[in-house]
Amino acid sequence: MSFGRSNLQTQLTAWLMRRTSSSGVRRVAPIAAALATDVGEIRQENQDRVAIVRGRDRLGRPFAVAALADGIGGMQQGAECAALALGSLFAAIASEATASIDSGQWLLRGIHQANNDVHARMHGEGGATISAALISGNGPIHWASVGDSRVYVADGSSLKQISIDDTIAGQLGRIGEAGFDQSKLIQFIGIGKPLEASVSSLPPHDGVAIFLTTDGVHFLDSTPWFGQLIKHAPDPGVCVRRLVELSRWCGGPDNATAAMLSLGDAINEGMPDVDRCLEVWDPFGELHVIVDPLRQPTSPAQQPAPAAKTAPALSHDVQPPEGEAETSAAAAAPQEARAAGATKKGRSARKGKSAAKGQRAEKSQEKASVPQLLIEFPNKTN
Repeated sequence: MSFGRSNLQTQLTAWLMRRTSSSGVRRVAPIAAALATDVGEIRQENQDRVAIVRGRDRLGRPFAVAALADGIGGMQQGAECAALALGSLFAAIASEATASIDSGQWLLRGIHQANNDVHARMHGEGGATISAALISGNGPIHWASVGDSRVYVADGSSLKQISIDDTIAGQLGRIGEAGFDQSKLIQFIGIGKPLEASVSSLPPHDGVAIFLTTDGVHFLDSTPWFGQLIKHAPDPGVCVRRLVELSRWCGGPDNATAAMLSLGDAINEGMPDVDRCLEVWDPFGELHVIVDPLRQPTSPAQQPAPAAKTAPALSHDVQPPEGEAETSAAAAAPQEARAAGATKKGRSARKGKSAAKGQRAEKSQEKASVPQLLIEFPNKTN
């Protein structure tokens, strides 16, 4: 795990864990998307997290990834696990985008990195579900889900669930008949090595939107209002707001979170003309992260060897007379003392300059190692 990816993950996780209101809605106009979340009527804390990240790959092509995570109730630190899962996912995708052009692999490696990071932090005692969708250039749309957070595709009048819940009922195709035992998760982000994650693709075409939901929203999937609400919503912001409001009107049994991403629109509108700039949106605000290229320090083996200094040769052929030698030694003593003092002073000065130079170099290296400039915008709720 490189320092740059780790530091970016830490910054994103901390931002997603900042204090916010219990509910929020945000339109992401540049990519025709929207995000919404609500704590519901029963829960005391919102343990869902949702965000969209936009950036450029190594060829300068734009990409956008939307993802949400639901901290698992009954386990430890659900909100922290959800924030860490998204922070790890986004940081891994940003890192992979600078190294390869296979966007499907970016998402897959991001899912596995999120699982590894949450497991390393919680040791299997906490976790989160996750669903994500990634658009890159004009290629296919890649999506993935782990746990019971879902991915839907809406096209005109139809709404189709394309993900499969990682529950017994989901694997058996018995979603409507699921009892308590059959609704238990069989895998989640943070479970560790047994995770079986896969990435699927959709062909790009106009007039399609992709939805990500937590179980606090899609428990209404079996009702006729769910699809009708999505069908008649005039824009993404209204759509996701209505979804979380409908959940609250129906009792709000859990945190409700939704993301909508229109697939027929360009995703490069209004992108900053800054190399390696990541834009991040969640329901409460916006963040710009300017990531510097990672600078690898030169190893000692790669550094050029210093030139060898040749000491002056000492001649033993000519010896001064004994008296002259004593006089020379006595006369030379003060000169040697002065020379030694001057040398010591010079060395001290050089040492002081070298130390100061070294401190400046260390500070410069530390500054260069910090991989981002964070620009946070005021929170908004629509």
